[in-house]
Amino acid sequence: MAAPTFDKGEAATPGAGYPGPSSLTQSFTVVGAGSADFLAAFPGWISSAASRSVDSMTYAAAALTEVAASEIENSVSPTWRGVGAWYKDSPATGANNLVVTMSGTCRVLGMGYQSWNVGAASARSGVTTNTGTTQNAPLTISSDTDSVVIGCFVLEAGGNSFICNDTQRFEWFEEITWGAGGNGGSIAGGASVTLDWDSGSTTREWAATGYSLKAAGAAAFIKMVGNNFRLAGCGGL
Repeated sequence: MAAPTFDKGEAATPGAGYPGPSSLTQSFTVVGAGSADFLAAFPGWISSAASRSVDSMTYAAAALTEVAASEIENSVSPTWRGVGAWYKDSPATGANNLVVTMSGTCRVLGMGYQSWNVGAASARSGVTTNTGTTQNAPLTISSDTDSVVIGCFVLEAGGNSFICNDTQRFEWFEEITWGAGGNGGSIAGGASVTLDWDSGSTTREWAATGYSLKAAGAAAFIKMVGNNFRLAGCGGL
């Protein structure tokens, strides 16, 4: 079974302020079956309140499913930065609104999103989160060669530029008000692969999350052939 292939990635212009936004809406076009049948969304936030979370995400008014979230507190000022991972199989085609709604207001709220051609219902594994202040922000994820590893990193940038050490898929910045940004990337799957970002800083807190994506395996069934049982996939014998 072939690994998923990339369609496109974009990012919303982030909202910012004080107390700031609690939701963000952006139009995104999914080409359709055969070109893109999986939508991955990564909301990122900077907040002055602990334990902000994503209440919901929708695309064309249909709910996305949460995979994971990661959040870290700033060691100097009372702010938190976080990132989530959400997805939808078989999203609506054409241009539709992608909407993230938070549990409360955020100083900065941004999101990046990617569409992929999986070729079947998706399977996700190796879900990983990480936080830190090291210059490199790694996510090491168990995967396989029929998969692709995707993820996102959020940093209170403070004017820093940051680099995805693998294939960059989207990036957003809010430089004027609070200096925050997010960057999403992908890497081919393997037994254990690392999606890595260079934050340009050894003092700024970052949060990251990601997972391995592949087509769901074919369901097995037992078929009687003469006097013998034979194991087969959905395609039959």
